[in-house]
Amino acid sequence: VKNPEDFKQRLRAKNIHNTVTMLLFLFSQWLFFSAMLLLAWFTADYYDADGLPLVALAAVGSVVLTAGYFLALERIVVWLWPIRPLYCSIYDPRFWRHERYWKAASITGHLQMLNGTPFKNLAWRILGVKLGKRFFDDGCTMPEKVLITIGDDVTVNSGCAIQCHSQEDGAFKMDNIVIESGCTVGINAWVHYGTTMGEGS
Repeated sequence: VKNPEDFKQRLRAKNIHNTVTMLLFLFSQWLFFSAMLLLAWFTADYYDADGLPLVALAAVGSVVLTAGYFLALERIVVWLWPIRPLYCSIYDPRFWRHERYWKAASITGHLQMLNGTPFKNLAWRILGVKLGKRFFDDGCTMPEKVLITIGDDVTVNSGCAIQCHSQEDGAFKMDNIVIESGCTVGINAWVHYGTTMGEGS
């Protein structure tokens, strides 16, 4: 930015945006913490009557509550600010909105408890991944789920990332990824934006 006054205006706008993002993030985490606290409070309150079965039920309930809350939160954010392929400056408000999405999309970390199970496939579908049959996920992360298409009989291994975005030289780039049927993504591998993995690769 050549004009110092323009720079100050943009910096002010970015700081306001970041403040709102932080407040929204804290509010969403506070809601989750409150729900977990209520579950714990209920369990402690009725422990004398129902004992260990109630504790077991509360443990299962906490897993369901965690997954359900963060799945719903991410879907709401994507509904409010749809994710589409994008090429812009990192000073563009469209990039700032995507940064806000990353804060809300913290579900990926919570999904690791579902690695290697069919429940993770269900979660990916709920989050917008276009997923084929017999998908096996042993610990993959996918930040921009709605931009990913995966065919049948695909295996993704522990630590791999299917990432539809990149920041390079002050620019933000985001595009679709297609993984065709019969592909394998190796341990700690990285599939980047704009990639199509051909069938069986």
